[in-house]
Amino acid sequence: MQLKKLMEKYPKIDKRLKELKRELKSLSKEDLAWVLKGFLPPEKKPTRPPTDYEIFIDKYGLKPACPYCTSRLYYPHGLDDYGKTRYKCRKCGKTYTIMTGSFADKSTFPLPVQIAVINYTLMGLSLSACRRNLEVDYGWHTSEGTILLYRHKFLKALLEHYGMPKLSGVVQVDETYFRENQKGAMELVNVAPTAVKERKPRLENTHIPSELGIFGPEFACVVTGIDSNGYVAAVLSGLGKSSSQILEDYFSDYLGDITFLCSDDYDAYTRYCDNNAIPHYIQPSDMRKIVRKEQKDWAETHNGRELAEETILKRYYQTQGLDRVENYGRLSFAEFERLKAEKHLTLNNIDSFHIQLKRHINKNLTGVATVYLPLYLALYVFKHNWSISHNKEHPTSRHDAENILIDLLQNKGTAYRSEDIKAGNILDYVKPTTHYINNLQELTEEMRRKSNIMGFTFDENDRLLTFNKRKYFRNCGITKLKQICKEYHIKGYTAIDSKERLAKLICELPQVNDIFLGLVAADHLHSQFMEDIQLMIQQAEELD
Repeated sequence: MQLKKLMEKYPKIDKRLKELKRELKSLSKEDLAWVLKGFLPPEKKPTRPPTDYEIFIDKYGLKPACPYCTSRLYYPHGLDDYGKTRYKCRKCGKTYTIMTGSFADKSTFPLPVQIAVINYTLMGLSLSACRRNLEVDYGWHTSEGTILLYRHKFLKALLEHYGMPKLSGVVQVDETYFRENQKGAMELVNVAPTAVKERKPRLENTHIPSELGIFGPEFACVVTGIDSNGYVAAVLSGLGKSSSQILEDYFSDYLGDITFLCSDDYDAYTRYCDNNAIPHYIQPSDMRKIVRKEQKDWAETHNGRELAEETILKRYYQTQGLDRVENYGRLSFAEFERLKAEKHLTLNNIDSFHIQLKRHINKNLTGVATVYLPLYLALYVFKHNWSISHNKEHPTSRHDAENILIDLLQNKGTAYRSEDIKAGNILDYVKPTTHYINNLQELTEEMRRKSNIMGFTFDENDRLLTFNKRKYFRNCGITKLKQICKEYHIKGYTAIDSKERLAKLICELPQVNDIFLGLVAADHLHSQFMEDIQLMIQQAEELD
């Protein structure tokens, strides 16, 4: 009645209402619902279909905490430009979405596409395969560069949240090496400018040998450990061979309650075990070669008869020349063999893991840029440890991808930006000093000249073959060692029958380098099959 009286008093209102009615009829259903939603009773207000984010949140019962004050008191506050539900914090009054503060903050990918990219990453699909699958399955067109950027953000969040486990029990530890890689870089950086004139691109199907080997900055060192439960930790310690201090700084955080540490005879592990009073099982990297050589020599001089491996190991055990246990008291050979069998003291597991890791990085991924290598190490280790803890294969299902995404969203760290991912620099990693590189280059050239070898070769692990003085002397005949002792007037050598002790005395001589290089140059067998060891770094450290 009031409206009728108002229209009689003001005739123009009737005309305007008729015009408004026509305008409303011309609107779409969605626009009409939006216009009328504030005028209809609550039970008649139209409801919009829930977004993918709302369905995802309801499915897993998520309660998005405020990334600014961590409060969980909030209420819906509309949608952002990408369809994410915005929430307003009742405590601090700021607005946010479920992605705010996470690796996926401000991502333009819809939620199903984000889950798909994570799933494809876990499955190990290439960027081109990811792009094609997104186009076919989701109708989403994007570039491979955009997918790579999202992948790197995801891997960075994976590394920060899950990290590496604490290893316990019997732990096997060793290093493996990857040639420094600058894949995708616009300009190549020379990591050893004093030894290498120019960092040339290594094109497909071409091989450019390194100048300094694994002890120099041309190789990235990855220290890896695996415990008796099967869990793995892997850390990129820097460029070049890791020293004991670098090992302590980068890897000791992942060593927990250790009963035995199994490693090769690299002195960095020996020092760590000595400093922390940890029983240390040592298996030289060339032990199998020595055993095979002994068996071959025996067969040649005994009409083809075989010599048992146990006999060789027992003989070497008397002089501690091959595998042994330190920081555990003196054991007889029989006690030592029982301890090995009972505690499973070996390096087989870590060697097997290194083979799989190198196949994945170098073959499946066709190499990874060194600045991104920690991200792909984190992914490979995460998948391995996931399979151990879940008693199944690697996480490859969409459900696994959703669960991992939930973990990362509920435990937010740094909101990664593209600038952060692209800011990596290979020179930021720890690498040998210029003085060390110069000494290493001088020793390398001298070794090549005296042993008449023009360049280094690679074995099945892509590790350069070099020499170790003490090992070399230890494998010489005792007559030869005593002859050297006599020539250089070493006191008390006649009463010593241990090759280990004689080798140690010879290595303490100031002329040891000349003695060693002279023997190598005259020894054709060892010049063809050089041992993978520590001469370069030991001599360089002595010169330092």
